[in-house]
Amino acid sequence: MCLIKGDRIKIRKLEIEDVFNMSKWENYKNPLFFDYNFPELNREDMERWFKVKTGKRNKECYGILNHNNNTMGYLTIKDIKRFRKHATLGIVFSARYVNMNYGTEAINLFLDYYFNKLNMKVMYLNVAKFNKRAIRCYEKCGFVKVDEYVEKFDNQNIDIHNNNIYISNKGDFIIENNLLYIKYNVMRKIKY
Repeated sequence: MCLIKGDRIKIRKLEIEDVFNMSKWENYKNPLFFDYNFPELNREDMERWFKVKTGKRNKECYGILNHNNNTMGYLTIKDIKRFRKHATLGIVFSARYVNMNYGTEAINLFLDYYFNKLNMKVMYLNVAKFNKRAIRCYEKCGFVKVDEYVEKFDNQNIDIHNNNIYISNKGDFIIENNLLYIKYNVMRKIKY
């Protein structure tokens, strides 16, 4: 059942068929974005992944579909604090659909639903500082930076010195004791 409908997309509660469709997504080629690639899973593991994503009280997942009902992305709100009226947003798209303003459309549609239907007051998100495309999208949607932190990068086997994003954004990374750390921005949007 569609919860939100926009000009080019619709958003609904995540369904198991969305997970099966995500397993066919085009992958990101840049190793800095490998975490956004859907993992190679068998059917049983996909069902388990779905249950983990949808089975918690303080977390909700939504599928983002195009006009052909193809699952092109999903978004999650986690760490939901219903009495304090805030949560943290995460959003992932298939590599095939980035740089087409689908993220901006999805976030703006979802924020309207989040603030006006769910009656929440604040939305947070965390974004790697090297992900300039995502930061521009979030800023277009009204998010502002409120904090930052550093976290160890999952893919420690990456050859960052031969990666254009690393080379052009060296200040967004820290190498300490032969480990790669990433700087993250914490961003926030408040209901007005």
